[in-house]
Amino acid sequence: MTGKLFFFAIIFVMICSCNEPFKNNAKNLTSSSKISLDSFNAIPTEINDFSCYYSQNKDKFKRDEYLFACNSDSLAFISVNRKMIKLKLASTTRLPGNFTDNDHTDIYSNDKYKVTVVTKYDASIAEDNWWNKGTIIVESKNDGKVTYDFIGTCGYRK
Repeated sequence: MTGKLFFFAIIFVMICSCNEPFKNNAKNLTSSSKISLDSFNAIPTEINDFSCYYSQNKDKFKRDEYLFACNSDSLAFISVNRKMIKLKLASTTRLPGNFTDNDHTDIYSNDKYKVTVVTKYDASIAEDNWWNKGTIIVESKNDGKVTYDFIGTCGYRK
């Protein structure tokens, strides 16, 4: 009986000590990123007509607080650490001539950031307007990586 109790005590200590390094690594990964993606209200003038606007949630979307905005050509904007960042489209999986009514992945970049936008088509909300969900991944060689879920629309902005 004492042998079994001793055996279970050793197993318990080993399990507890094994979990501790994983917890510390997760904290270090989270705290090592110096990137904070901020919401913005002022849409740059380069974003007009046919465009996409993505927010963290429906409440922020209704208040015109965006994490990401892009036009149908090749420009996108995000706000990192309260600074507006302009990006150019580097690659896309969109079908030719089809901007938003299908799932696709767009990669935007500049000299400091790489932004991957994974868009999942959700529903048509009007002619030439679509509701989307997805993920924005912002990466910097020096400042780490952050991931945000989004909701929003693509289409003609009125």
